Amino acid sequence: GAISLPRIEGLAFLGSPSLQTTMTSVNGKVSQSTTLSYPIRAEREGEIAIPPFGVETSAGTALVAGVEIEVGRRAA
Repeated sequence: GAISLPRIEGLAFLGSPSLQTTMTSVNGKVSQSTTLSYPIRAEREGEIAIPPFGVETSAGTALVAGVEIEVGRRAA
């Protein structure tokens, strides 16, 4: 289903995410993972914090870890 991302001060989402699905089979056990990559743009310099948030999956709620990034001045 749809994933609701948190509003993040200082970041702009630039469109739909790209999707990558990987399936592996080891000794008859199949596992699958899906990765969504969102295009973003920093709207300011300095520290930007992306908070942790939950995503509903078929195996329950998965917690996405938060991260802090440092945005510097754009190269000329």
